[in-house]
Amino acid sequence: MARGPSDAKKDPKAKAVRLNVKVCPGSSRDSFSGTFDGDPKSEIKINLAAPPVDGKANRALVRFLAEKMGLRNSDVTIERGLSSRKKTVKMEGADEAAVMETLKSLMAGEGGKAPGGKGEDG
Repeated sequence: MARGPSDAKKDPKAKAVRLNVKVCPGSSRDSFSGTFDGDPKSEIKINLAAPPVDGKANRALVRFLAEKMGLRNSDVTIERGLSSRKKTVKMEGADEAAVMETLKSLMAGEGGKAPGGKGEDG
């Protein structure tokens, strides 16, 4: 069963989930890009409409991931890479298995291919 953003909501018993993210700021819209194999150490590509100026892309990344994972913006922080396209993002209190399933589902739905998914739009 595919998980939605609400399934990855904050779990008070869970520890933090860290994601390796490659950001492409200045894109036409906020979206996931590429493929995701379900490995927490994999790099996730995210397109952001915000420009890489004055921290706008960083704030957009935090908002985008928080919204998609059903978390508060304050639960999502950029640990490394504030001035780089490659970042490590920490999601406090999120369940790792739920986050991985949500990412696979969302990326398959946005045109990326997840294992077992067809990568269909819509």
